Amino acid sequence: MNHPTVTTVSHTSPLWRLVATLLAGGAVAALAYYVNVQNLVDEFATVAAAATFFSIGFWARKRPDQLRARLGVFGRIGDAARESQGEINAWVHAQSLRVGLLLGLGYGIAIVLLKAAIVSVVAAFSSVWIAVAVGAAVASLVTAPELWKAARSRAALPEAPSIDSARTDAEEVRW
Repeated sequence: MNHPTVTTVSHTSPLWRLVATLLAGGAVAALAYYVNVQNLVDEFATVAAAATFFSIGFWARKRPDQLRARLGVFGRIGDAARESQGEINAWVHAQSLRVGLLLGLGYGIAIVLLKAAIVSVVAAFSSVWIAVAVGAAVASLVTAPELWKAARSRAALPEAPSIDSARTDAEEVRW
């Protein structure tokens, strides 16, 4: 009997992408669980917040042509900030030390708020089962967004008919 043999496997097939996404979701969930168990949530949040702010600034300077696409609904805000970047820099450098301190304080507050948000999200991973459930849900959202869209559209309740439209002339309410 002559059986066909597989000589190469494409690493971009849907099955490989599914497996890779599930593994990535599991890795992120396991990392969040480990960070929680080791009581490293605060340190993790500090690094993640600083890395997020640095990455956004670096990326915005490195690839300004993709700013609108990456920011999605906030693309117009990103375009406005990029177009006025020179004016903003000139204004910041022309200000007094007090204004510079206030700007630094605002930047610090933004980092603290992001850090608090990261701490609250990672703190939810204190149970291994929650970590697994969230990791699987996020992986399924990435691999099968149509599934989530269909579930959301089916969950929407149809509009109930109004009382006025359900009445007929014979059923008119008389007081």
